[in-house]
Amino acid sequence: MDGPFEVPVPAGGLEPSPQSRVATPPLRLGWVVEGTTFAGRTPRGVRQMIGLLDYRSGRVAWDIRRPVS
Repeated sequence: MDGPFEVPVPAGGLEPSPQSRVATPPLRLGWVVEGTTFAGRTPRGVRQMIGLLDYRSGRVAWDIRRPVS
């Protein structure tokens, strides 16, 4: 990864909060996590980026649920 990037949101996907619209990998090698989100208790059924992990440490660099500090 070459630095911060805008998180892709497919049609029907969950929009991240404005503070979380950009993911910033701590190093060039990261692990993008994909999955589905829920609208209440109903799954949206749309695969999208839900997280970003630092490959070396395994720490969360970005999470769709909340801003990571």
